[in-house]
This record gives sequence, structure tokens and C-alpha cells, in this order.
Amino acid sequence: GVTVVLHDLQPCTVYFLRVAIIRDGEHRNVSEVVSFTTPGCEPDPPLAPTLISRTKNSLNLQWKGCNDNGSKISHFLLEWDEGIGEDFKSCYTGPRKQHKLFKLSPSTKYSFRLAAKNHFGCSNFSETAVFYTSENTPSAPLPPKLKEAGVYSLSLEWCAPTNPNPNDTLTYVLEMKEAKSGLGFKPKYNGEDLSCTVKNLQRNTTYKFRIFAYNLEGRSNPSGEVKYTTRPARPGCPNKPHVVGTIHARQVTIGWDLPKDNGEMKISSYSLEVCENSDAGNLWKIIYSGTLQEFLYDDLQPGTTYKLRVFCTSPAGQSRPSDVLTIQTPALPPESCSSQPLHSKTKGRDVNLLGDSPSHWIKLKYSHKGVHTILTNTSGFYQWRFPACVFQAVNIVGVGMFGGTAKVTTPGTVPAMVPMLQEVENKVPAKQSSTCIAIRWEEPDCHGSQITGYNIEYGDKKIVTVKRVTEYVLKNLQPNTTYRIRIQAINHYGLSPFSPSIRCKTKPLPPEPPQLNCVVYGHQSLRLKWGTVSSKKSRAIFISYNLLMEDRSGRFSVIYRGTDVTHKVQKLTEYTQYKFKIQACNEAGEGPESDIYTFTTTKSPPTALKAPKVHPLNNNCCEIKWETLEPIKGDPIVYCLQVNTGKKAHQIYKGPNTSFSFSNYDANSRYRFKVCAGRQYETFNGLQELWGPYSPSALFSTYKHHSGHDKGSGGKGKGNHSEKGEKCKVGFALIAVLCAVAIQFFSFI
Repeated sequence: GVTVVLHDLQPCTVYFLRVAIIRDGEHRNVSEVVSFTTPGCEPDPPLAPTLISRTKNSLNLQWKGCNDNGSKISHFLLEWDEGIGEDFKSCYTGPRKQHKLFKLSPSTKYSFRLAAKNHFGCSNFSETAVFYTSENTPSAPLPPKLKEAGVYSLSLEWCAPTNPNPNDTLTYVLEMKEAKSGLGFKPKYNGEDLSCTVKNLQRNTTYKFRIFAYNLEGRSNPSGEVKYTTRPARPGCPNKPHVVGTIHARQVTIGWDLPKDNGEMKISSYSLEVCENSDAGNLWKIIYSGTLQEFLYDDLQPGTTYKLRVFCTSPAGQSRPSDVLTIQTPALPPESCSSQPLHSKTKGRDVNLLGDSPSHWIKLKYSHKGVHTILTNTSGFYQWRFPACVFQAVNIVGVGMFGGTAKVTTPGTVPAMVPMLQEVENKVPAKQSSTCIAIRWEEPDCHGSQITGYNIEYGDKKIVTVKRVTEYVLKNLQPNTTYRIRIQAINHYGLSPFSPSIRCKTKPLPPEPPQLNCVVYGHQSLRLKWGTVSSKKSRAIFISYNLLMEDRSGRFSVIYRGTDVTHKVQKLTEYTQYKFKIQACNEAGEGPESDIYTFTTTKSPPTALKAPKVHPLNNNCCEIKWETLEPIKGDPIVYCLQVNTGKKAHQIYKGPNTSFSFSNYDANSRYRFKVCAGRQYETFNGLQELWGPYSPSALFSTYKHHSGHDKGSGGKGKGNHSEKGEKCKVGFALIAVLCAVAIQFFSFI
């Protein structure tokens, strides 16, 4: 008999089988079909659980079913390490495919595994899944430290806050404020790195810095504020020096000016240099150093050309030399001199050319190789030839002759690793910086075979192959995303090792413009509002806004630029239409401008009037008068007169007149009158009125008095009746009566 073992069968599955006998390549006999069923067994291992949601103190997990292998799954067993990282313990057993754990610790790592159970037994456990609970907002980081101060830049670095969640990426926002500007902090960096260089600063200027840390839960408190100062610049070079006065045969006075740019530091000294002989090359020597701006150079030779230049020094360093001033001293009449014949002597291979003193000796020395040395008493110039690079044999007798030359070439291989890879800032236009990254690298050693191209790996191991270039722009990337990039070179022999990777981040997309609304209308101002406060404070995304207003020429120009979401436009004209646009900006650049919004200022109300004047008339009547206002831009003015009797106030007149007769008033009463002006104008809804404030009130009293001059008076000025005035008059009357009685009494005595 023949025994056959079948492998890789499925549990609890029906299989059909028959046997064929083959002879000489042909089927001769075929057996009948038989069937068999494999027995059931425990379930297959399920997939690891997945995370639905999380908080600081809870994790909500779910999972899928698995192959039950012939017996329905009765329940699942979920185990965890309790966040300790040791042995697994059961945290759920049951038929459900979801479980939520509570009372967990924030920012803690928890490991889970899952098994399924049926009638035959329990499956093996799934792969281990790791999840973290949410964390608190980061603690405030330490203030940034100064890494390097430049003239126009400051390089800063900082440390991550203590105990960050290793599974959660922190981002940082560095803010800067110029100490003396009076302006607030503005964001200068937003990213995951722990250092940055702030550029385009003013030299020798102090700036304040602080830093925030962000995670998925929000923003930390700011770090402490620190101050750092950019370095002063080296001074600029002075202008070309100039001759002061006349050039003499043996002396001249040279002057120079202050440099146009002192680098924000006081010039500490000037240095004047001279080159005495143009034939000797640029051999410059300093002939003066000091704080003066003139120098008497009295060591000149007649009939000689001199080159002069000047540079200055400050605590920040030394400037470049100025342009060169060339002067020539005048020649003097020749003097008589005695000449002596030259003497030449040869000794061996030396030749001496003798003048009249040892200081003029020149020696020429020769060698057997045809190489010579030129010497004076103070200097020399040497030359020689190298022998050919060949071999020679040596034995006890001596050294043999040099052999012939040979050429050896080492075999080629793959290129060396790319030595430098970096991002090229400002290479990509702002509009494309959300989807493109520009990189640059150095070409490595080709190792004997010319480099033909490069492989650039980025993102999820995507590779793009480029020709033999050293710059490339990666396109079609995701906005606001960090990419790890590395590169390898290609030649005839193969691929070089990958370079170390760098991290580059695309900019976020420029934001869309927000809705613009006018929340307060005035006759000289409009308060506009856009966006929401929450959008301004959203995590690690700083958006600024440009508010544009149409000018008289019909062009829109920016009237506000900043991060606020409201702005009051002032010094406007009443009842006038104004057109606005709004634009949002982020680090990727300026977003599109919005449609035009039109808002109209209101009409201005009339001003407050002075208190009216009250004049009593006969027949129980008085007249109230008030000042007249001129029409406002053609709109007529009406008035409203109000009286208050102490119990209530009511209107007694409304119209264009500036006086009113008030009659049938009660005796022994007090009346207070006040008036306001209104502006009338037509709209599509009909006649409208805009009222100004009420004037101060004027008192009118109808109490009877002994004086004949108290029947009524107007206004609050002289002659007005009041309770205080009435009490004073009564007091004077009593005093007068007492005085009269006293006089009569003393006269009688």
C-alpha cells in the first residue's frame, strides 16, 4: 500500500479525493471519489486590538473576530501589563469586541494582547499592541540659550520639557520681541527641532525671547524671558586717504576721514600703511596707528613712488583697507659720487660680484643638476629638480641604477557616500513651499567610475532617481509634513551607501480668508471683526491677518497687519461707504484676498445744546427759548422740549422752532425744562430722525415771594429761582426786620 500525508489543510473542512494510476504517461485506472472532513480545533490567533479613542485616564479598544476553525468563538480574552511593563494580566473576558479601561495614569504606556476561545480551546495570543494615554499639556520649557550671536542673526537652542511622552512629538514655538521697540512678542520659529537661527536682525540690538512647547493636548506656559544681543559689525573701510598740503621730497602729510559706517561701535584707532616700492610686490607696512586722522610721513626718498592706504579698528574688529592713494615725491638735483670697478672672483662653483661695500655683495651658487641658488647678504631664492619616482637596488657594495618607471591602476568600485545633504531655504517660491522641498548635496568621490545619477529617498521610502545634478526640488508633497530625506550616488559599479538622513518640513497651506463683519457702526469709525479667538489660539498654528481698505484712487492697501481678530477703523467721514478686504497669512505666505465687503458709517447726531432760558410773561404764561443749530449737510434740525414737574417728565414741544410758550402752570410749583436737537433725513424706509443728547435743565419756580422781581426767570444763570435762593431771601428779610426793631428800641431810649 501507499501512504500519503496531506499538509496545510483547513480545520473542520470537507475534502474530496481520488487516486489515478498512470502507466506510460497515460491514465489507466482511476479510483472512486472518497471524502473526509478534518476535525475542528481552537481558533486562529486574532489580530492585535486597535485604539478607538483615548483620554488622560482611559483607553477604548476594539478588535475583530478571527477564524473559529469549526467551533463558534465563545469569548475573547484581553490581557494587559497594567502599565508596569511586566507580566500580562487579564483585564476583560467576554463575547464583546470592544472594551474601555478607566482610571489609568496620564502619559503612560500600556501593552495589550488578545486571544479567542471556542469549544476546542483557546488560541494563541495576538501580537502585542502598545498604546499611550493622553498627557497633560507640556510643562514650561527652560528659556532658550544663546548658541551663537551673529551681526544680523542669533542662533538659539533649548531643551525639551521634563518627562515628555516618548510616543508624542513635541513642537516648539519661539517668540521674539525687540526690547526697545514697544511691540509685543511675535513667533519666529515653529517646529520640532531644538534649535533655530533667527535671521534678518539689527546689529548690536537686544532682543527678548521666550518659548512654548506644544503637544496634542495644547500649549505649555511660556518659558522665562531672556535677552540676547546681536554683535556689532566691523566698521566699514574709510575713504581713500588724501594729501594735506604739498608733497615734499622727503615728507608729506596724509589725512583720512571717518568711515561712513562705524558698525554701531566707536572707532578706537586708525592704521596707515605704505608700500614703498611697486617692484617688490604688495609689501605693506604700518607707519602709523592711533586715534588721529592726520599723519606727517617724513621718511620719504626723493623721486620715489609710494602707495598708501588706511584701515580702522573698533571693539568689533578691523575694517578692510581703503582704496590706495598713490603719490610720487619730487626728485632732487643729482650729487657727485665716485664709482669703483667691480671685482669678480671665482672659487670652485661660487661667483662673487663685489661692489664697494659688503652690503652690496651678490653670490651665485651652481649645482651639477643645473639648479642654482641666488643669495645676497640678507635673503635667498632657491630652486631644485626632483628625481623621477623609480626603484633602485641596494647591496653591500652600494646602490644600483634606477629602474624603469611603472604605472599601476587600482580597480574601480561604487561611489563614496554623499558627504553633505541639506535643505535649500528660500529656493522654493512661497506659493509652492507647502508641497515642495529643495535640497542640495555635494558630489562624492566617484571611485574610478563617473557618477551617472542619484537616488533620493523620502517619506515612506519613496525613491526618485535624478541625473548627475547637485540640486533637486521634491514636489507633490503633503503640506505641513516632516519628511526624512537621504541620498545615494550611482555609477557603473553600483550604488553608494545612503547618506545620513535629514528632516525637512513642508509649510502649511496658506489659509483661506475669514468672514469679515462690522460689529459697531459709528459716524467716524467702524469696528470690524473676523475669524474667532479660538482659531487664533489653535495649537502651534499662528495666523496673522492683513486688513485692506480701498483708498480714493480705488486701490486697496493694508491698514492693519497682525494677529488680532478685531480692528477699529477711525477718522472716517459720516454716512459714507467704505470697502474692505481681509487676507489670512501663515508661515507658508499670504492666502487669497477675500471678496469686497462694504460698510457704511452712520450720520452724526447734533451736538448738545446749552440750557434753555425761561422768561415769565403775563396771564399765567412763560416763554422758553434755546439756541439755534445750523442744518447738518443739508439735513434740517428739529427740537424736542421736555418738562419735569418732579413727578414725571413729558414732552411739551417738538418742531423746528427755538422757543415755546408755556401756560396754565400751577402756583407754588417748580418746573425744570431741557431741550435736545434732532437731525431729520430721508431713507428708503421714510423719514428718519437722529437725536443728540439733552441739554442741562433750567428751573422755573411759581412760588410767591415778597420781592417784586420773582415772578419767573429763565435758565440756570443770574435771576433763576431756586430753593436755595428763596431761603436766602427769607433770611435777609428776617434780618432786616430785626435790625429795624433794634434801631427803634435804641432811638426810644
